[in-house]
Amino acid sequence: MTSRLVLGAGPLVRSLLDELAAGRGEVTVLTEDEHRVDTLRTDAITVQLADPADRSVLSSLDPTPETVFVAVGDAKRNAAVAQAVRSVFPSVMLVAYSGLETDPAVDDALERVADRVVDPGAAITDHLMERIGEAGLRTRQLQRVLRDVDGTLAVVMHDNPDPDAIASGV
Repeated sequence: MTSRLVLGAGPLVRSLLDELAAGRGEVTVLTEDEHRVDTLRTDAITVQLADPADRSVLSSLDPTPETVFVAVGDAKRNAAVAQAVRSVFPSVMLVAYSGLETDPAVDDALERVADRVVDPGAAITDHLMERIGEAGLRTRQLQRVLRDVDGTLAVVMHDNPDPDAIASGV
C-alpha cells in the first residue's frame, strides 16, 4: 500500500492534502501547529502533533513512507526537516517546498537532499506561461500595435465577404 507523509502545515498543505487524499493509500501529516491538527484531519488523512524534524518520531512511523512532502512555511526550517528525513529515510522520494523568501544557501541545502524542490515563484511562472502561451503573447503584441495607431485604421476584406469574414474583420 502506498504511504505518503506530509511534514508541516505551511500555506500549500491544504491543496496538497486534497490531491493526496483523492488517491489511494495512506496519508499522514506531522505538524507542530496544534490548530492545524484538527482542521487537517479527515477519514483519509491521519494527523499527528509532532516535530517534523525529530528523527525519533520519523523512525517510529509505520509503515515507512514511499513519498515525503516537506511543506513547512519557513524555508530554513524546510531545509532542516528535509535533512532529517533524508537521514532517516535515505531512499524515499523527497519533495520539498522552498518557501516564498529563501536565500541561495537554503536553496542549495534543499537541492542537495530533496529529489524535487517546489519553488513557488517558478511554479507560478510556469503555470502562467502554460496558460498564456505563444498565442497569448502574440495577441497582446497585436493589441499594443493597434493601440499605438494614430488616426484612421482600415480593415480590408475581400470583394464579397460573408458574415464570418465581416466578424473577423471587426
